[in-house]
Amino acid sequence: MDIFIALFIMTVLYRLKIKKPGKQFADDYFSPGQCRALRGIFAVVVVLHHISNITEGGFLFDRLYHFGVLGTAGFFIISGYGLTVQLKTKREAYLKGFIPKRLGVIVIPYVIFFVIYYLYEHFANGCTIQKALISLYNGDPIVKNSWYILAIIYLYIVYYINAKLFFTKNKTVLFMIGNLTGVIIYMLMCRRLHYGMWWYNTAPCFWAGVVLSVCEKKILKALKKHYTLPLIINLALIAALYAAKASTKRGSGINYFITLFFSFAMAVFIPLICMKVDFSGNTLMNKIGVFSLELYLLHGLIIEIVQKISILNTDEPVFTLSVLVISIPAAAVIHIPIEKLCSLYKNKLGACRKKAV
Repeated sequence: MDIFIALFIMTVLYRLKIKKPGKQFADDYFSPGQCRALRGIFAVVVVLHHISNITEGGFLFDRLYHFGVLGTAGFFIISGYGLTVQLKTKREAYLKGFIPKRLGVIVIPYVIFFVIYYLYEHFANGCTIQKALISLYNGDPIVKNSWYILAIIYLYIVYYINAKLFFTKNKTVLFMIGNLTGVIIYMLMCRRLHYGMWWYNTAPCFWAGVVLSVCEKKILKALKKHYTLPLIINLALIAALYAAKASTKRGSGINYFITLFFSFAMAVFIPLICMKVDFSGNTLMNKIGVFSLELYLLHGLIIEIVQKISILNTDEPVFTLSVLVISIPAAAVIHIPIEKLCSLYKNKLGACRKKAV
């Protein structure tokens, strides 16, 4: 099974560019090309993580169980950072229509996948529409692993409210505090509703992205002077928290707090490494990054289907290869109509705005 980890690492390293020591840092460490490649990497990490949860082979592969948080932590920090970069540039124009535009391009794919999953569950397991709808708020969505989508919808709404209230020159601290408060409320709600820990252990990484963007100039200035020590401290912290996480009982109070800090440390590592490493030239990860949302939402269904096909589930390597070979092309194909629907939606939304003006 470790061959899959080796192949994945080799793929990630393809056409990777590293800035030489002493050279200027990449100010565009989260450029559109970089973020697209990162989304591809994070999506594959999530897929491999979920496969590792139901397989046992491989020394490295088995440890992916603990590193699945890298995927969602990465998605969250990029989202928080990207929103705030655009907010700083265009504020009023960006906030106008923020909710329908931002939520629309998330809800449209989610509705499509909801229908796909419902049809599968209905014919395979007799699932009713009522049960499917209840799954949206009982902590076990019918669309597997889609807690992230429900979380990001909440975080976008909180972000918009805070941006409208506080995003001015004199109130950026309140803006950051408001978003942190929203994240804490979300985490407390999840705990209160007895949702799984994965629902909220990486949510603070969205806030980390917001803070990184708001304080970017100061952070970059400090890191350009002292980069090596923060990186070493961050890596040492990740290693220590990993060891502590692996040695504590999953779901226990102490494991929850360790996982929370472990996720945050992983999120901090991402921009740190991207200031020196450029992934944007990685053709494959760039392509996967385009349909990373579809891959994220689809692979859970593919895993379940492959588990039921005996010829594809003969052993763990065949199972893993089958999931990857089916999930990635299928996500690429389903992305095409979804992208067209989202483009049509955005065009209609733009036309409605013009009429309103």
